[in-house]
Amino acid sequence: GGGEITCCVLVKDDLYLAVKSHLLVYSTRNAALLHVQKLGSSEVTGLSPSPTNSQQLLVTSRDGTVSVWDMTDWTLMRRITAGSSVSHLLVSRSSEHIFIVTTDSESGKTVTTIQKHCAATLAHISDSLIIRKPCDNFRISSCGNFIMFTRDTRVRVINTSTCATFTRYAHDTDLCAVSLHPNRNLAAVADVNGRICLLNDWIIKGCEEVTVQHWHANQVGGMGFAPRSDVLFSGGAESVLVKWLDGQPQFLPRIGGGIKHVLCPESGDIVVLVTEDTALHIVSLNTWSVKFKLCNILKRQQDTAGKTRATTDISSSGSDVVFAATPGHLQVF
Repeated sequence: GGGEITCCVLVKDDLYLAVKSHLLVYSTRNAALLHVQKLGSSEVTGLSPSPTNSQQLLVTSRDGTVSVWDMTDWTLMRRITAGSSVSHLLVSRSSEHIFIVTTDSESGKTVTTIQKHCAATLAHISDSLIIRKPCDNFRISSCGNFIMFTRDTRVRVINTSTCATFTRYAHDTDLCAVSLHPNRNLAAVADVNGRICLLNDWIIKGCEEVTVQHWHANQVGGMGFAPRSDVLFSGGAESVLVKWLDGQPQFLPRIGGGIKHVLCPESGDIVVLVTEDTALHIVSLNTWSVKFKLCNILKRQQDTAGKTRATTDISSSGSDVVFAATPGHLQVF
């Protein structure tokens, strides 16, 4: 707790969380904190194991730096500057190249550039695409040959080999979240009204097969596919984890804060959730229940003696709850 989680990634059985400029490593087996590392002076925007060396971690930051860290002894191996603020890091395990999404302002307008770099040396190879309109939700295919992103109501796809782009899907409402299946050409895109659209064969231009499923009443916060099946997990402000199988939802309610990130490890027996109140939840799919939960529901303050104290109390009548800080989430049973 203590800060906003800007990005997260699973590395084998461990969860890597970026909180501002710091990295926190947790075990998904017992939720134990394994390591804390300061990665720089700027907010971290991307984390990924290197596709050419599983012992190295790639890190991008808001200040435009791209770094490589050795995960065995946490030494900084190399660092370059991308030239502009980095918003996304795109890595495929099947490619020796990585893609860095940078944003800059030109005459008051946002300019987005997708840079291609060598994963081993971080050497800049080329600029694959320059977009002069706001874009978000960049994701890369498992083969590394295609990148999907959203631009308002449209889903756009770029071929990383030819740099050709096309519109894969045009929606009627702004899109807010994207998830790609790790082993199939299956994508899920969600809109601000809670609808989820499944796109089969999303890398094929002209393919218009779309399946819409709807349960969320609010904007979808995070989604993730189970690696070994077509099961999709989603969550949002309702604090409910939804499991989608053949279009039918199954619910795990009362998670805590609004769900922001959904991660599905290769093992296939758990789902990892990160919520808006900076809490970590590990859900067992065998029992369909929360296995571990780590949270810092309330911000804490230091008293004059330098000791940490809780900042909440209940009135004598029992009808009011008093907070000395902003609560991340409050549930009444």
